[in-house]
Amino acid sequence: MPEEQHKGSEEEKSAEAKSEKSGMLGLGFVFAILVAITLWTLFSPSERPSAEQEATARGAMAVTECQNHVRDTLESTLTVDFPFFGPVAELQADNTYSVMSYVDTKDGPGEPVRTNWSCRVRFDGGSDEDESNWTLVDLQTN
Repeated sequence: MPEEQHKGSEEEKSAEAKSEKSGMLGLGFVFAILVAITLWTLFSPSERPSAEQEATARGAMAVTECQNHVRDTLESTLTVDFPFFGPVAELQADNTYSVMSYVDTKDGPGEPVRTNWSCRVRFDGGSDEDESNWTLVDLQTN
């Protein structure tokens, strides 16, 4: 009887060892897949935005640049509200963008004042998010 128990325990140990090996192989396989996905993501060529996407993003930046210049000219800077929707930059020649919109402010006694404005800015190259790459060409308020 003790021999049968001994055989059973050896068989159980062998089965456990096989089970552990399969589990380790499974974990190794999952780990290899995760490493492969990570490397593929890190080193795959990134997609460049299309010319249309770049123009749209640059146009939005032109609107922001013009709004900054308008804000700099206002005397009443405590309350400055630009419209959330509406201003659109129109690409002109030589990377110049034309923007027309309005800004709402409050005068000294707190009365609302709407000022219409038109602005032209030129993108000089480089990162469009860097303000030093933009030049104010013209700004008019009325």
